[in-house]
Amino acid sequence: DENPGYAFAGFPPPKAVARQRWLRTWCALPAPVVMFESPHRLAATLADLLEVCGPVRLLTVARELTKRFEEIATVPLAQAQAWLAAHPQRAQGEFVLIVEAAPEEAAGELDARTDEVLRALLDVLSVRDSAKVAARITGAPRDALYARALALKEA
Repeated sequence: DENPGYAFAGFPPPKAVARQRWLRTWCALPAPVVMFESPHRLAATLADLLEVCGPVRLLTVARELTKRFEEIATVPLAQAQAWLAAHPQRAQGEFVLIVEAAPEEAAGELDARTDEVLRALLDVLSVRDSAKVAARITGAPRDALYARALALKEA
């Protein structure tokens, strides 16, 4: 199926560099991505999701599914750490994370001006850092900017 309803990714790698690389691959898919995470790595994974996907991408956190203290919340990634810290019990249990697909209008945001910004940044920064700075300048999603920066660098 070319357009699945969702993609199931399993557990992210435990180490930060491998996890970020893994998240870049999975979060580039044009469908929601479902993954599991343990409570002791949840904060680090949320930080990496914010780094990879940008602050406006939506994340659904499902905690303790089918149990007495089940909790489900959908928040922008910029607010995910604050949601987790709001109540101590939120850091406990089993977690299912669903990273929403990038909005369709994100592709339209990458116009000629965005390409100019990325080209200038790529002259002095890595692809990752260029996408990060360009996201702050343009407000476009970091994952879309990362993919575009890779394409510009190869061209």
